[in-house]
Amino acid sequence: HKPAVIGFDPLYKFHTGDESSVRDITAFFDPLDTLIADCGVAVLLVHHHGKGSGEGLTTPAHRNR
Repeated sequence: HKPAVIGFDPLYKFHTGDESSVRDITAFFDPLDTLIADCGVAVLLVHHHGKGSGEGLTTPAHRNR
């Protein structure tokens, strides 16, 4: 089988680094770039917004992290 699309949902299950760290994000995306180039697939990443459970954790900025 040769898939056309590979989905990662939810993203946090596949990425354990710091979302604010360029080094961590690069380490996550470089293999995906290789997968895209080598296999000719599209990659779908689903990143659900934070749900928050305390004061200040339900702001638009938090939900759009």
